[in-house]
Amino acid sequence: MKRLTLERPSDGAIVKLRKNLFLIKSVALSHCRTVVLNLTWIIFIISGCSSTFLVSKDGKGYFFGSKSDAIYRMLCDSGDLRKILKDATKIKEDTKDAIYQANCVNRSGEKVKEIYAAMTPEERKDLRNAFKLNGYDINHMPC
Repeated sequence: MKRLTLERPSDGAIVKLRKNLFLIKSVALSHCRTVVLNLTWIIFIISGCSSTFLVSKDGKGYFFGSKSDAIYRMLCDSGDLRKILKDATKIKEDTKDAIYQANCVNRSGEKVKEIYAAMTPEERKDLRNAFKLNGYDINHMPC
C-alpha cells in the first residue's frame, strides 16, 4: 500500500485560494441579502400593509377603504357600494357583507385592507371591474 504525501501548496496557490473563497463568500452574502430583502417585502405585503386601489368619479378620487367623509358619501350614502357589490359576481356573499360593513358601517380602513388582501386575484379583479361598470375609474386621478 502506497502512502500519500501531501505537499504544502505554493504561496501563490494559497493567495489564489483565499481570493476565490472571498469571492464565494461575497456572492453568498449578496444572495442572502437579496433573499432577506425579498422576504421582507413579501411579509410586508401579506401582512395587510398593502393598499387597495384608487377609485375616482366625477373628478374626485379616493383610496378604496379610506375613512374620509367624502368617499363615504360617494360610496355609502349614494348606495353605489351596494350596486357595485351586487355586480361583483365572483365574490362570496360573506366577503361582500364584510366589505360593506368595513366601509359603510364600521368605517375601518384597516379592515378593508385586510379583506382586500385576503381576496383572490380573480376576486380583486372582479371588484375593480364592478366599480368600472358603475362609472368609476380605477387607479386614475383626473386632473
